[in-house]
Amino acid sequence: MTASIVLGHARWLAPGKLRWARALIWLFGLAALCILVFNVAADSILRLSALMAGETFTSRADSPAAARLLAVIVSSLAMLGAYALAVHFVERRPAEELALGWLLPDLAGGLALGGLLITLIIGVLWSAGWVAIEVRAGNPHC
Repeated sequence: MTASIVLGHARWLAPGKLRWARALIWLFGLAALCILVFNVAADSILRLSALMAGETFTSRADSPAAARLLAVIVSSLAMLGAYALAVHFVERRPAEELALGWLLPDLAGGLALGGLLITLIIGVLWSAGWVAIEVRAGNPHC
Protein backbone atom coordinates (compact mmCIF):
# COMPACT_ATOMS: atom_id res chain seq x y z
CA MET A 1 0.00 0.00 0.00
CA THR A 2 1.46 3.34 -1.01
CA ALA A 3 0.49 6.80 0.00
CA SER A 4 1.21 9.88 -2.01
CA ILE A 5 1.51 13.47 -0.98
CA VAL A 6 -0.94 15.53 -2.96
CA LEU A 7 -0.80 19.30 -3.05
CA GLY A 8 -3.57 21.44 -4.38
CA HIS A 9 -2.97 23.37 -7.58
CA ALA A 10 -5.00 26.48 -6.84
CA ARG A 11 -4.79 29.58 -4.72
CA TRP A 12 -2.00 29.47 -2.12
CA LEU A 13 -0.39 26.33 -3.54
CA ALA A 14 -0.67 27.17 -7.22
CA PRO A 15 2.41 26.15 -9.20
CA GLY A 16 4.91 28.94 -9.50
CA LYS A 17 7.77 30.68 -7.86
CA LEU A 18 8.65 29.52 -4.33
CA ARG A 19 5.88 26.92 -4.21
CA TRP A 20 8.04 24.86 -1.87
CA ALA A 21 8.22 27.76 0.60
CA ARG A 22 4.48 28.38 0.38
CA ALA A 23 3.87 24.67 0.95
CA LEU A 24 6.12 24.73 4.02
CA ILE A 25 4.29 27.75 5.43
CA TRP A 26 0.99 26.00 4.71
CA LEU A 27 2.25 22.90 6.56
CA PHE A 28 3.04 24.89 9.70
CA GLY A 29 -0.18 26.89 9.48
CA LEU A 30 -2.29 23.78 9.01
CA ALA A 31 -0.58 22.05 11.93
CA ALA A 32 -1.16 25.10 14.15
CA LEU A 33 -4.83 25.22 13.10
CA CYS A 34 -5.34 21.53 13.88
CA ILE A 35 -3.67 21.85 17.29
CA LEU A 36 -5.71 24.94 18.12
CA VAL A 37 -9.03 23.38 17.09
CA PHE A 38 -8.27 20.18 19.01
CA ASN A 39 -7.37 22.02 22.21
CA VAL A 40 -10.28 24.47 22.07
CA ALA A 41 -12.75 21.64 21.45
CA ALA A 42 -11.26 19.47 24.22
CA ASP A 43 -11.27 22.30 26.72
CA SER A 44 -14.84 23.21 25.79
CA ILE A 45 -16.07 19.64 26.23
CA LEU A 46 -14.35 19.26 29.59
CA ARG A 47 -15.69 22.58 30.85
CA LEU A 48 -19.20 21.73 29.63
CA SER A 49 -18.96 18.32 31.28
CA ALA A 50 -17.95 19.88 34.60
CA LEU A 51 -20.75 22.44 34.31
CA MET A 52 -23.34 19.74 33.64
CA ALA A 53 -22.07 17.74 36.63
CA GLY A 54 -22.28 20.82 38.85
CA GLU A 55 -18.55 20.78 39.50
CA THR A 56 -15.84 23.38 39.07
CA PHE A 57 -13.41 22.82 36.21
CA THR A 58 -9.87 22.92 37.54
CA SER A 59 -7.71 21.14 34.96
CA ARG A 60 -7.86 18.53 32.24
CA ALA A 61 -6.00 16.03 34.41
CA ASP A 62 -8.56 16.35 37.21
CA SER A 63 -11.51 15.72 34.88
CA PRO A 64 -13.29 12.35 35.06
CA ALA A 65 -12.00 9.67 32.70
CA ALA A 66 -15.30 9.48 30.79
CA ALA A 67 -15.26 13.23 30.17
CA ARG A 68 -11.64 13.07 28.95
CA LEU A 69 -12.50 10.22 26.57
CA LEU A 70 -15.47 12.15 25.20
CA ALA A 71 -13.28 15.24 24.84
CA VAL A 72 -10.66 13.32 22.84
CA ILE A 73 -13.28 11.80 20.54
CA VAL A 74 -15.08 15.09 19.88
CA SER A 75 -11.81 17.02 19.57
CA SER A 76 -10.41 14.53 17.07
CA LEU A 77 -13.52 14.79 14.92
CA ALA A 78 -13.42 18.60 15.14
CA MET A 79 -9.75 18.61 14.14
CA LEU A 80 -10.40 16.35 11.14
CA GLY A 81 -13.28 18.60 10.10
CA ALA A 82 -11.11 21.70 10.39
CA TYR A 83 -8.40 19.97 8.34
CA ALA A 84 -10.88 19.02 5.61
CA LEU A 85 -12.30 22.55 5.45
CA ALA A 86 -8.85 24.16 5.38
CA VAL A 87 -7.69 21.85 2.59
CA HIS A 88 -10.88 22.57 0.65
CA PHE A 89 -10.54 26.34 0.89
CA VAL A 90 -6.77 26.75 0.64
CA GLU A 91 -5.72 23.92 -1.66
CA ARG A 92 -9.01 23.68 -3.59
CA ARG A 93 -9.07 19.88 -3.39
CA PRO A 94 -11.01 17.27 -1.46
CA ALA A 95 -9.17 15.75 1.51
CA GLU A 96 -8.95 12.29 -0.05
CA GLU A 97 -6.52 11.18 2.65
CA LEU A 98 -9.46 11.18 5.07
CA ALA A 99 -11.51 8.77 2.94
CA LEU A 100 -12.95 5.83 4.85
CA GLY A 101 -11.73 3.36 2.21
CA TRP A 102 -8.26 3.43 3.77
CA LEU A 103 -9.54 3.13 7.32
CA LEU A 104 -9.63 -0.64 7.82
CA PRO A 105 -6.33 -1.54 6.13
CA ASP A 106 -4.51 1.33 7.85
CA LEU A 107 -6.10 0.53 11.21
CA ALA A 108 -5.20 -3.15 10.94
CA GLY A 109 -1.63 -2.32 9.93
CA GLY A 110 -1.27 0.24 12.71
CA LEU A 111 -2.62 -2.11 15.36
CA ALA A 112 -0.38 -4.94 14.16
CA LEU A 113 2.71 -2.72 14.05
CA GLY A 114 1.92 -1.17 17.45
CA GLY A 115 1.37 -4.59 19.01
CA LEU A 116 4.60 -5.88 17.53
CA LEU A 117 6.59 -2.89 18.83
CA ILE A 118 5.15 -3.18 22.33
CA THR A 119 5.88 -6.93 22.32
CA LEU A 120 9.46 -6.28 21.23
CA ILE A 121 10.00 -3.60 23.87
CA ILE A 122 8.56 -5.73 26.70
CA GLY A 123 10.52 -8.74 25.39
CA VAL A 124 13.79 -6.82 25.51
CA LEU A 125 13.02 -5.49 29.00
CA TRP A 126 12.09 -9.01 30.19
CA SER A 127 15.13 -10.67 28.63
CA ALA A 128 17.41 -8.07 30.24
CA GLY A 129 15.84 -8.80 33.62
CA TRP A 130 14.45 -5.30 34.05
CA VAL A 131 10.83 -6.42 34.37
CA ALA A 132 9.11 -9.49 35.73
CA ILE A 133 5.98 -10.81 34.08
CA GLU A 134 3.72 -12.67 36.47
CA VAL A 135 0.07 -13.53 36.98
CA ARG A 136 -1.31 -12.99 40.44
CA ALA A 137 -3.95 -15.41 41.60
CA GLY A 138 -7.23 -13.82 42.49
CA ASN A 139 -6.45 -10.51 40.74
CA PRO A 140 -9.63 -9.47 38.89
CA HIS A 141 -7.60 -7.23 36.53
CA CYS A 142 -5.58 -10.07 35.00
